[in-house]
Amino acid sequence: MIWGATLSYLAYRHTPVEDDLRPGPGGADLNLPSGDLSGCNPATGAAAGEGCAVVLGVLLVVVVAWILIQVVLPLLAFVVYLLIYSMLSQVLNRDHGCKGSVARSLGWGWLWATIYTAPLALAVWLIHVAATAR
Repeated sequence: MIWGATLSYLAYRHTPVEDDLRPGPGGADLNLPSGDLSGCNPATGAAAGEGCAVVLGVLLVVVVAWILIQVVLPLLAFVVYLLIYSMLSQVLNRDHGCKGSVARSLGWGWLWATIYTAPLALAVWLIHVAATAR
């Protein structure tokens, strides 16, 4: 409902948006920091001292957490950003003849809000059905 109202209002005003998907300076640093694993050889599993399994377990947890924080979450955020950007650009950068027309603005705004949010609602519903199935 919020997206429908927002898109209808923006279509009524017909304010275009600019493309902000331009590459920025630099890039993502995907190198893991190196640490001191003295006393443990991960390749052979042999320990020069006690605690090799603990060091390997902690290293595994750190790597999994790093992947989630540095790869998965930014990827999800980027997908959500692309969906919102695409939804806004469908309404604002195309001339649907909505400027000053309440009826056309409501129609196009609600149409695009439904098209872009229906898959998300379907996914949430499917997850709910799967989680509550016995």
